Amino acid sequence: MIIKNGIIFNTDPFIDGKKLDIKIENSIIKKIAPSIIPKENESIIDAKNLYVIPGLVDIHSHFRVPGYEYKEDFITGSKAAAKGGITTSVAMPNTAPVIDNPTILKSLYEKAKRESSIEILFSSAMTISRNGKDIVNIKENKKAGAIFFTDDGSDINNPFIIFDLTKKAKRYKVLLVVHPEWHSLTNDKFFNKGFLDTIFGKEGQPEEAESIAILVFGLIAGLNKTKVHFTHISTQSSVETIKFLKDKFGSLISCDTTPHHLILTDKDLINPSLDTNKKINPPLRSEKSKKALEEAIIDGTIDLLATDHAPHSEEEKSAPIEKAPFGSTGFETFLPATFTHLVKNRKISIHKWIDLISTNPARVINIDRGKIKKGKLANLVIFNPNENIKIEKIFFQSKSKNSAFIGKIFDGKVYYTISKGEIIYYEKN
Repeated sequence: MIIKNGIIFNTDPFIDGKKLDIKIENSIIKKIAPSIIPKENESIIDAKNLYVIPGLVDIHSHFRVPGYEYKEDFITGSKAAAKGGITTSVAMPNTAPVIDNPTILKSLYEKAKRESSIEILFSSAMTISRNGKDIVNIKENKKAGAIFFTDDGSDINNPFIIFDLTKKAKRYKVLLVVHPEWHSLTNDKFFNKGFLDTIFGKEGQPEEAESIAILVFGLIAGLNKTKVHFTHISTQSSVETIKFLKDKFGSLISCDTTPHHLILTDKDLINPSLDTNKKINPPLRSEKSKKALEEAIIDGTIDLLATDHAPHSEEEKSAPIEKAPFGSTGFETFLPATFTHLVKNRKISIHKWIDLISTNPARVINIDRGKIKKGKLANLVIFNPNENIKIEKIFFQSKSKNSAFIGKIFDGKVYYTISKGEIIYYEKN
């Protein structure tokens, strides 16, 4: 296969921003040059006026397997991911049963290999059944393929357990990914504390519920010299806490935020009308926090973006807002939403954007992805930076359509997604 005339964006200064051809053989990038003559009957992709970037790496997603396949599965989830330019995704362990032992990890890798069109990696829970008390067998789960350890969907607030966990994580050289939430401050609270308190007649989640959790876990992890990544941070106080921890512990600390926390605010939960698709945990925050996240991306405090793809059925999301589940889908909108908001609107460089969605996620979880280079795996996305997309229900490949971005218009239409040298998604006018 040869991709011809694409404008390549990558970290390699010799090819960055140039119109070049890419030759792919046996899943590997074999050659990058100004002009490559195809062999007889060799397939060609004409990428004239299109951007070619590394496949997106999403380190936080929910495929709902096992236990909740009515919401998503590996077949539909991987198709949805490919439409958003994602070629590698890490599945969270809050499933039924919980992904907390070698047997289930091995079986899921085998199932994903059969059913998924993208590369799915699996995380392990930090504690058995995510009970926040009993630490899993880190050594055996790592051997079975756990890419990192997380109790996503809940947090550990007990400092003694955090201390033991971080000591073991250091011993076995694994990454801990933390959903930061101090539960005593968030129980039964589904929205951001602020002007919505008056609307709903009760108190919402304070920003400090997130930043306190980051501070406690981060200080203990730093003390034990353990790598920790804080996921979907959403507040100004969290940004300030991450800066403090990075200054103190350096590369041991990393973090991400999501497109919906970067683009939406708490006002969007009720405007133009009450929308359960925008009921998310952590909740959408204030305009002040949204701006703090943008600034943290620009100054490098936030290392990467992740979708937190959280599909739910229409019936579940149609419940009253107090009972509807938290979460928004995120796969299909990952590339266009972030490209539009950051590159088109905020005018950050395309290289910085690629770092956030591909290069840095691969670095944080220590996999050899996120690069366009001779000899590397051919995981690529080809997209039109100037073609816009209206986000509506018919746009989605996922089983679930609960996107917080329904009604939005974004630039950056994916034409091809290539995983390990194979075209896994194609759509072109």
